Amino acid sequence: MTARRGRGTPARRRRKARLKSAVIGGGVLLALLMMFWSAVWPHVTAALLLGGIGAMGWWPWRTEPDRARTGPPLATLRRDGEVKAGRRTLAEVDAMTGTQFEELVASLCRRDGCTEVRRVGGSHDNGADVLGRLPDGRTHRTP
Repeated sequence: MTARRGRGTPARRRRKARLKSAVIGGGVLLALLMMFWSAVWPHVTAALLLGGIGAMGWWPWRTEPDRARTGPPLATLRRDGEVKAGRRTLAEVDAMTGTQFEELVASLCRRDGCTEVRRVGGSHDNGADVLGRLPDGRTHRTP
């Protein structure tokens, strides 16, 4: 049995067909532009001009070093958003005092819909640091 030479995988055939279509379509478009240039040149010029103005506005907005000169870097903005949303890194949580940690847990309980959230402490608190009421009315203790 001899090895039959294939025409390539289906994905490769599709890529070739797309490339062929793009080349033919581009050629037809170029021919039409050349035939009707006197009628379409103002529209083509306007499109190129608007595209250039858009690119000139997009590039500084998209480039990180340019943004750093006009305001905080993107990483700082993302970090501030995470802090406002209540997300902290493990290192930040490890560095917190006990009171700060309890406040963080209480704020997370409030964020998640608990009501009557309060920090408790001292003797006879049954080991709870934060108490609150769940949205369905049950009492919740966080040790």
